[in-house]
Amino acid sequence: MKNKKLLDFLFPNSPHRVRVNVAILLGRIAFSVLLGYHGLLKIASFSDLSNEFPNPFGLGASVSLSLVIFAEVFCSLMVVLGLLTRLATMPIIFAMLVAYFFIHGGYVVDMGDFKGGELALLYAIIFILICITGAGKYSIDYQIHKKLKHKA
Repeated sequence: MKNKKLLDFLFPNSPHRVRVNVAILLGRIAFSVLLGYHGLLKIASFSDLSNEFPNPFGLGASVSLSLVIFAEVFCSLMVVLGLLTRLATMPIIFAMLVAYFFIHGGYVVDMGDFKGGELALLYAIIFILICITGAGKYSIDYQIHKKLKHKA
């Protein structure tokens, strides 16, 4: 298969033990639900936030807010399901690193005009770890990998 490396990256085979796969599953669910909640709060107050949301790349506050909501809600849902997990973590990681460095000034604790960005940094680190490990055995990615493996 020509695209084997790409398919292995997108749909990794997880030879880990059961307890490691359970830990990956619980981590995916817990952190994605918590991050998704932040996104749902942003949806609920979209009209208020769309005028004042930080806009570090000049896209406009509404566009920036929409992209963050996409990462926090849609991508978190994909991570919970274990569907294209590694791809889904990338917008989340990007959004959290932008929040940490541009919005919070790269500070972990409150520093003058900048509120501490420890939560954004924590989410970035967690989703980097999920990207590295993949979704684990209890995921849609794993089921796709099994089907693709049997076809080859």
